[in-house]
Amino acid sequence: THPDLQDIALACDAEGRLGALLAHLRVPHGTVLDLGCNLGLFCHYFEKIGFDCVGIEINPDVAGAAAQFARNESRRLQVRVGDILSPGVHDPLLAQRHDLVLALNVLHHALNTREDFERLQILLGKMRPRQMFLELQDADDRQSRNAYARFDDSEFVAFVQHAVGLPIAQPIHRAHDGRAIYSLHLDAPSAP
Repeated sequence: THPDLQDIALACDAEGRLGALLAHLRVPHGTVLDLGCNLGLFCHYFEKIGFDCVGIEINPDVAGAAAQFARNESRRLQVRVGDILSPGVHDPLLAQRHDLVLALNVLHHALNTREDFERLQILLGKMRPRQMFLELQDADDRQSRNAYARFDDSEFVAFVQHAVGLPIAQPIHRAHDGRAIYSLHLDAPSAP
């Protein structure tokens, strides 16, 4: 978001994804937990509209860059390094309830092995957000063909919904590469 970087195009349909998230945001303020925050772009935007954000990133170099970007822009974003599936990483983060969880193109990595799938179940069982944005993997992702746990899109959404206790799932965006984003939340949309 820094002015010196404005002419660099965003990857992965970031602008379209962010627009969809903001248009379907049901939590007006609070805390955001971004699983796999990368460089923290989404956290920067949520912080601009009043949220307190914590990002978790498994790659130490990327996490370091995200923290540096946050400092350079005087953001409050807290960046943690580690594997979100590890209780030593997620237990301290989940000690505080997060109103909104961003799980954008990240949870499907935990389907590859039995151990990671079981750790994902434990992690999701500890979460109780008011809303979650869940981005699914590309249906043709080669990794998923040999995964321990295999779900189609609707099965995976139902699995996550049940685990985090959010009964409503609404598709809100489909990126140019076919990846869908869902808003998982507690209540049905209000009538106009």
